[in-house]
Amino acid sequence: MIEQVVVVRHAEREDTVNKEWAASNALSYDTPLSAHGFEQAEALASDLSGMCIAQKLGCKLRVAVVFGEWMNPDYFDLSVPPADNHTSITASSYNWVVREARSAVQYLDFAYDTRALGLPGSYGETWEEMHARAIRGIDTAIASEHNSVVIVVTHGSLCNSILGHLRRVPEMRRISQASWEAVKVTH
Repeated sequence: MIEQVVVVRHAEREDTVNKEWAASNALSYDTPLSAHGFEQAEALASDLSGMCIAQKLGCKLRVAVVFGEWMNPDYFDLSVPPADNHTSITASSYNWVVREARSAVQYLDFAYDTRALGLPGSYGETWEEMHARAIRGIDTAIASEHNSVVIVVTHGSLCNSILGHLRRVPEMRRISQASWEAVKVTH
């Protein structure tokens, strides 16, 4: 049974430091980490390593589309995400791990159903829809996962929704990139 949820906001993305990247890339909705973002991600992994030492605990890294970006049109001014229900973005996530984070590949659970915790948002989703999606996803994880700690890496708006739901207090604040917060789960 899950005792603790660790909510992590992803590290710095290339489009936040290099505006030309987004303008020149047809996949600007699927931005890679910046060089500094890779450093942040490595530091985060080091910080969190005590919570899930994959080689000792048999932990698996899973991609769950329910925790994907808020599909607000204001975020996607240069290119709209494909209407394939996150299939290409999920494939891109797996490909990134295989290409850039080779040491993590052995822990990636390729057999995991990326929709097991819920469906991704649809383009044009409202804040209320995104919030409800995040809550359904974390509640499903809490009810179905058998690890004592679950680490969710997601986007700032979903971090607010998940943290607020778990603490039973609304959260509406700027969550720093590459930061994390742990919340004890009350059953």
